[in-house]
Order: sequence, then structure tokens, then C-alpha cells
Amino acid sequence: MTTKTHLFILITLLFALSSQTTLARCTPNKELPLREVFLSVNCIDTKAFAKKIDKNKVIIIDTRTKTEFDILKIKGAINLDIDDEEFFTKEIAALRGSNPSDIVFYCNGKRCNLSYRAGTLAVKLGIKNTYVYDRGIFKFATLEPQKVLLFNQKISADNKIISLEKHKKHLTTLKNFQQMIANDIKTGETFKILDIRDKSTHNGSSVFVGVMHERYIPLSDIEKLKKYLHRVAQQNATLYVYDWAGTKLKWVQYYIEKEGINNYYLLQGGAFHKINKDLKKQGLPLLSL
Repeated sequence: MTTKTHLFILITLLFALSSQTTLARCTPNKELPLREVFLSVNCIDTKAFAKKIDKNKVIIIDTRTKTEFDILKIKGAINLDIDDEEFFTKEIAALRGSNPSDIVFYCNGKRCNLSYRAGTLAVKLGIKNTYVYDRGIFKFATLEPQKVLLFNQKISADNKIISLEKHKKHLTTLKNFQQMIANDIKTGETFKILDIRDKSTHNGSSVFVGVMHERYIPLSDIEKLKKYLHRVAQQNATLYVYDWAGTKLKWVQYYIEKEGINNYYLLQGGAFHKINKDLKKQGLPLLSL
């Protein structure tokens, strides 16, 4: 075997190893537990994803809700609802038919299964060259801020992503959440409770039964939500917010901040945590996510 042949084989092996790192089956990762559930998809890392965007050789699909997409997204991304499988299938087939570029799906990362589900469906449909960026939009925005849009504007000093520290600053435990509401009732302070669960987890029932000043507005009804928050700001009221499992709070926080509301609290674990705590006290079976 000649030296040139050895060199060719070595380069081929190195390329293959490099490809497996950036564009390969999703290797197990403790930080990304859903990789062990969705085994048929391919993963792409941040560096490789960014490079494809730079070369304009990728179709970017955002699989989150329209509200999340309207707040923060990767430039050029297309928003498709994976829960509407018939529409999603039709749109993906049309995109592939008109554009041979690789397709990358993304959502909120780590425990978000939307991008994995999209990738799995694409594989099932026989659509080639599809990948999942499972680090999520926040990780990508941190590493590649020039490639994302916040409220359709570039990231800047006046238009910046809410830091993890600021988000955590407004998170509070169920015990504190309830205690603060009880204190506001006792002292006559002006306060509001906002429930942003979607319809499937709301089921027409309040979690804080008997407490006045509660309003249910799903995060999907963004226009109604903005009007409500504007009134809360005008009233200078303390705002208490909860969702189903704590995963949507970061999105409503952007609108809360835009309205200039400073005194607000976000419930850790959401309604799911409180309901399970109540069920446990009664010796009843617990809910699962």
C-alpha cells in the first residue's frame, strides 16, 4: 500500500470521526436525556449548525408555539406546529421538494421533545438530511447572538435576552407563593394572579380555588395577555404567575418586563407541583408529566 493510499485512508477516517461529532446519531448525553428516547434522529452541534447558516445551506424549522417563536428565534427560521401532524407533513414535504438543503429542527432544548418529534417524523417520511439541534434556542442565542432575533430585532443593549439570574430572581416556591398571596389579602394590597396554562392542562379549573383576582389567559392568546399586563402595570399591582409545569414562565416574563412590571413572582413547578402536593395529602395517585 502506497504512502498516498495511507494518507487518503487517514483523511477519510478523520473526516468520518469529525462528521460523527457534528452530524451523527445523537450520542448519549446526561444533559440531554431525551436522546435516549428518540433514537432514530441525527444531531447537529452549535458550531456545525452556525456554519450551515453562514453558508445559507440549511432550512431551519422552529417547532415551538407561535408565541415563543415571535419572542425569540433564529434568523430565517420557519415556524411549524408539530402537533398538527397533517399540516406539518405537508409543509416539510413541500420544503424538501423545493430546496435540497439540509433541514434542522430546534425547540427550547434539553427536555423539549418537539424538535425530536419533528426529526422522528421526518425520518419516518423518508426525508433525507434532517437533523435536530437539541441544545435549544437559548443555548444557540448565547453562543451565536448575531444569528437570532428578539421581538424581530437584533440583540442589543436595549433589546436583550433575560438572563438566567434575572429569571431565577423572580421564581419562588409554592410555599412562598401562597404565603405572599395570603399576606396581600390580609393587608389589602392590590394583587393579581395570572394562569397561563394551555387549554388541555387548564380544563376549566383554577388551582387556587377561592382566591379572588385570578385571571386565566393561555400564553397562546398573546393579544389578550398584553392588554391584561398593561392594566396590571397601570394599577401598580403585584403579579403572581403560574403555568402547568414551570416551562412557559420565561416567555411570559418577556411581556411582563416590557410592560415595566417590577413586582412579580413566578411559581416554580407550576400547577402540576401544587396539584400533586394536594393529591399526596389526600393519599390519591399522583399525576405524571
